[in-house]
Amino acid sequence: MHKLKSRFSLPEILKVLLLSIVLVLLTWAVYSYQTSHPLSHNAHRLGKKWKSKTQTPLLTAEDELTIRIKAADPFLKRLTLMLIPEGDLTDLQLVLEISDLQEHSLYRSEMDLELKQAGEKSRFDTDLALTAGEFYNYRFTIEHKKNAAAVQTAGVHFLLRDPDASMQTARFNGEELAGALLLSDRYTYIDHSELWYLIAAHLLLLLVFFFGKPLGERLQRHRSAGRLISILLLAVLPALAYYLTQRICSWAWQPELPKAAWSLLFYYLLDLFLIGLFRKVKKGQLLFLLFLLIAALADYFVDSFRGKPLLITDLTAIGTAATVAGSYRFTIALNTALMIDGCILLLLFCDAFLPAEFPKTKRGYGSRIGLAAAAVLALAVFDQTKLTDGWINSGSFWNMNLTYSQQGYLTTLLSQIHYLKLEKPEGYSVELTQTAASAASAAYEEAHKKTEAADTVTPTNLIVIMNESFWDPDTMGDLPSDEEILPFWRSLLSEPGVTSGKLYVPVYGGGTCNTEYEVLTGNTTQFLPNGVIAFESFCGSDEYGLASSLNKLGYASAAIHPNSPTAWNRERVYDWMKFERFLSLDNWIGEHAKIRSFVSDLSVYKEIETLTEEKAAGAPQFTFAVTIQNHGGYSAETAADYEPSVTLQTQTEYPMAELYLSLIRESDEALKQLIEYYQNIKEPIMIVFFGDHQPALEPAFYQELQATRTDEPTAPAQEASYITSYLIWTNYEREGTQLDMSANYLGAYVMEQAGLSLTEYQKYLLQLQKDYPVLGVTAYLDNAGTWHSYEENSDALTAYRYLQYSNVVDRDNRDTNIFTLN
Repeated sequence: MHKLKSRFSLPEILKVLLLSIVLVLLTWAVYSYQTSHPLSHNAHRLGKKWKSKTQTPLLTAEDELTIRIKAADPFLKRLTLMLIPEGDLTDLQLVLEISDLQEHSLYRSEMDLELKQAGEKSRFDTDLALTAGEFYNYRFTIEHKKNAAAVQTAGVHFLLRDPDASMQTARFNGEELAGALLLSDRYTYIDHSELWYLIAAHLLLLLVFFFGKPLGERLQRHRSAGRLISILLLAVLPALAYYLTQRICSWAWQPELPKAAWSLLFYYLLDLFLIGLFRKVKKGQLLFLLFLLIAALADYFVDSFRGKPLLITDLTAIGTAATVAGSYRFTIALNTALMIDGCILLLLFCDAFLPAEFPKTKRGYGSRIGLAAAAVLALAVFDQTKLTDGWINSGSFWNMNLTYSQQGYLTTLLSQIHYLKLEKPEGYSVELTQTAASAASAAYEEAHKKTEAADTVTPTNLIVIMNESFWDPDTMGDLPSDEEILPFWRSLLSEPGVTSGKLYVPVYGGGTCNTEYEVLTGNTTQFLPNGVIAFESFCGSDEYGLASSLNKLGYASAAIHPNSPTAWNRERVYDWMKFERFLSLDNWIGEHAKIRSFVSDLSVYKEIETLTEEKAAGAPQFTFAVTIQNHGGYSAETAADYEPSVTLQTQTEYPMAELYLSLIRESDEALKQLIEYYQNIKEPIMIVFFGDHQPALEPAFYQELQATRTDEPTAPAQEASYITSYLIWTNYEREGTQLDMSANYLGAYVMEQAGLSLTEYQKYLLQLQKDYPVLGVTAYLDNAGTWHSYEENSDALTAYRYLQYSNVVDRDNRDTNIFTLN
């Protein structure tokens, strides 16, 4: 009785309750995730396009439309169709009834028709269990909501497509129609076996929690049995932890020998090191497992949100990640939850069956010290000879998931540590930077020898806008939508005085500030460690660029970002860049409206307009604004009360893409209002607008979009994800052009187009741009249209590397005359 009481003391009961709550929440979260975002599903439209020239007869209260459809999967989640209303639909409702072939009713729902518009997407959420491969009858009728006689001339048409007898037949009042009904039936297939595995794993966890420790204590009393179990557990635990955490990071695990074997050896050495360090067997093992689990979950969630796995350089931006975490939905797939359960099970086994510490003998103390020393030595040797010479390498940063799956997540992550430091380029000297800058400056001046016309216009207001996740999908392919997503943007591109083109940026799906860094400084992240966040790691006092140059020219400068001022370290970096004012949510001037949980583009533009109105007439003003409206994620849960307005004409549904495209349509309308406002300002205005990166949407959407290209892509396939769009608009006459470039040139190019004085560094960049207009993520483009690997030698790029190293790292010795206006 005493033992029972001690086992179920208050601390133990609290631990049981806590574990039970965690397990219940985990199961609920995973199951709810599977219901809305399944691992395996068929979501297809029964028709090539929504738009059709054929339609059914008018369905009124006297009619019945029935279609027979074969179920594609066991779980019908949603039925979507397009209606064309006719007449007075007040108090009318469309009724859907689903039954099997024996006329057993399975589902009934009513849809209010009063506010329906022609071509509007209408949806029934069914959540109905069906039998895959079986036929079912879908019956549509019109009813009066008040059970009174309905107006017989009012009703709806449905759109028809070419018939597909294998999937459905349609009958109107018993007569077969010459076409099949055009609708979308979204099936969600849940692998219930995985759910049962998860429940079984939870039960096993509870059994080990309740009965493991008493059993372990009994076994420890029998030294031989206890020692044997401890040895076996210690022997297999690192290997099991390696397997489970690799599965969390990458379910499609593809171990590649011998690299995967070296990773496994590293796990064993790390385990031994922790045991020896703490001189406690159990404590060392528990910390080992917790560390691996947390590291694996960090990679899992970063990859889920951003579309790219965790990199060592991401650790410098933990604070910023925390500020935007609320905009994403935290979900866990069933198979990942099983791996998490496995890790928790290992923790419980260690707690139950391992001794707390080594036997307290002189020999035991000696073995502990020797074990710790051997592990430290082995780790040091392993690091020097294996992590840095190619046995384990940092991999390809544009496909890091593959590298992690082939050679091991943790060791690959640690191999990236050297990227936190920028090595001095071979042959670098300050004198060489001076020579390169002077030569480029002289060449630029020679090429631009001309007498400035008396009527040359320079903008009094220079406005540069980096729009969150903005990207023109038409640059990748033919967007399958009946509606124009960016009508105003398209109209601007056709204006003769507008300059526009593709902008090659250094990031995809996130890392906004790296594009920002390139535009504001002229430096390229291609010469910085892969994956590094420049604002966090390579910025410091006297960060020369657009702001410092415009300050010297008499422009008042202001930066605007409707978020926390500490996000991406902007508060400090903007000060180093010489921005005189930074407007964040902490000191916003006017009101701000939100779309989803983010401040709208229109609110940011109103803030820009306020700055224009506040300044003295004729006073030069430089405004740099970073929007946030279109920030990821793009799941239905993060949409809140925002209703997407875009419907894609694709066989597969892409809800994330439709939400994103609806958001940039809002951006297009906000840009229209901004341009219309500045068209009426008498002072010369230049507005530069560009996107920071492409959004992380469904990979299949991008693949389907790229498949619509009729011309051969000119860039390497890897570069397609790193292209956004830009334009330059003025309220005065100028000659526009179409020009593609990488983001590092944009700042200097804007200064040139504005007719402003340039630093030697900016002149160097503009000269380099003529020869190499694009410095991409994986390759660079020359003026003949040929792409080159960065491994190829180029004297021009070497000089650029020297200049940037001087500007970024060798700050104490750099020649400031190169980077500033005299």
